[in-house]
Amino acid sequence: AADRISWLPPASVRGDVARMVMYMDVRYSGNRQNELDLRLVDCPETDTEMGYLFQLLQWHQEDPVSDAEIKRNNRACERWQ
Repeated sequence: AADRISWLPPASVRGDVARMVMYMDVRYSGNRQNELDLRLVDCPETDTEMGYLFQLLQWHQEDPVSDAEIKRNNRACERWQ
């Protein structure tokens, strides 16, 4: 990254990282007691806003879901859902 507050993952896992952060947005919706409402936005301004949505969507497109991700997801669904 070009500054001291940003982090840029390797290109080979950017889509994976993007999907992890998108999952956090969906999972932590603030619907439960004492749960934060984490939200993806393009310009984060609060502690519960994460960014940058535009960049994460681009990473998702550039690094599609792999077979390993699909298998991991399927195992999790079989065991816990």
